[in-house]
Amino acid sequence: MTTISDLKVGNDQADRTSSDGVLTELALGPGDAPELIFGKFIIEPGASLPAHTHACDTIAYCVTGSCSFRVGDELDEHFEIGPGEYCYIPAGVLHTEETGQEGVELIFARDRQGG
Repeated sequence: MTTISDLKVGNDQADRTSSDGVLTELALGPGDAPELIFGKFIIEPGASLPAHTHACDTIAYCVTGSCSFRVGDELDEHFEIGPGEYCYIPAGVLHTEETGQEGVELIFARDRQGG
C-alpha cells in the first residue's frame, strides 16, 4: 500500500550536474525510485554530443528549442524533435544529439534495467 509519505514532490533541490554544455537535473534518482530516473536536460545552443548508448530505455520530451538525433549502428538514421514532441530510444541504441541556435530543454524518463 502506498502512503503519502512514500510520495516525492519535486522542488528546486534537484541533483544538478553540468558538463560540456549539458545541464542535467535529476528530479527522481536511484535513491527515490529504484526503477526510474526522471529529470531534465538543458543543452546549450550549437552543442553536439558524442555518440553513446545507454543500458536503459529513454523517453525524452522537448519543452523548448529543438534537437536533432542520429541513431543506429552507423548513425545513419535521423530525426528531429521540437516543442511538444517526444522520442523513445531503446537501450543499447547508438545515438547522438545536436542542438540548433536556440539549444533545447528536454524532460526525460529512464528505466533502471541495467542502467
